[in-house]
Amino acid sequence: MKETLPPSRRTKLNSLWRRDRDKRNATHNDAMTPLLTDATSDHGASIAVVERAIPVPVNEQERPPLSQLFVPSFVITIANFGLLAFVDMSMSTLIPLVYSTPIEYGGLGMDPLQIGTIMGAFSIFNAVFSGLFLGSLIRRYGTLHIYQTGVFSFFVVIGGFPVGNTLIRRAGRIDAFVILAVVIQFLATGAMYPCYASMMLMVIHNAPSKLLLGSANGAAQMVTSGSRALAPAIASSLFSLSIQRNLLGGYAVYYIFVVLAAIVIQASRYLPSPPPEQAAVSQ
Repeated sequence: MKETLPPSRRTKLNSLWRRDRDKRNATHNDAMTPLLTDATSDHGASIAVVERAIPVPVNEQERPPLSQLFVPSFVITIANFGLLAFVDMSMSTLIPLVYSTPIEYGGLGMDPLQIGTIMGAFSIFNAVFSGLFLGSLIRRYGTLHIYQTGVFSFFVVIGGFPVGNTLIRRAGRIDAFVILAVVIQFLATGAMYPCYASMMLMVIHNAPSKLLLGSANGAAQMVTSGSRALAPAIASSLFSLSIQRNLLGGYAVYYIFVVLAAIVIQASRYLPSPPPEQAAVSQ
């Protein structure tokens, strides 16, 4: 067929075919061109030089081993946290237990409705107070000072049990003095909220490395959870044993927790001082 076409016609078809082929090749090359190219000319020909991206190594700091958590400053911090949780949970167990116990057995003889109303009202009060003033108190006085002051309230909470029973025995009913003793006791209980907030911040500040913050918080939660799990059984058993055997007039459980509160206060003296930047904020 090619031989039957005239020369001029054949030349025209060849030129159209080459033009169409070059157009398709150009379109294909544009689609496959990398993003980074350097077009240089060599004797009229355009050469595309591909510049490949070389991955830059990232200098990531290696995560420290968990054994670094066993530094004295952090161990002392979580030990204090565990003692705080144990004594506080014990007091939270004794409050409804003592309030519901008959007067002749060392309690206040309240019914469940009275106990629930009192505890609910003070929980709302403590939540509102913490939301409004806790942050400013910690910024002004510092976490260590707030904690070391707040743990002294354990003496007031523990002393409220025998004092309340003595007052109600004398009056034979719940009078104004018994109500005042209950109010003071619950106000002292509210001092534990700033202690918990301060201790959580001290766990973060005393962590040996910022790369171990998750492990540090996990260790603190493990210690406090264990303390809270043991405290109710131990506190209620000591209370029942004191009444059943009339140990120290039925008040032996309170003497034991006074000793524990003194241990908490003494242990707080070994807490490390806050870092300089935190101390500057609190001044």
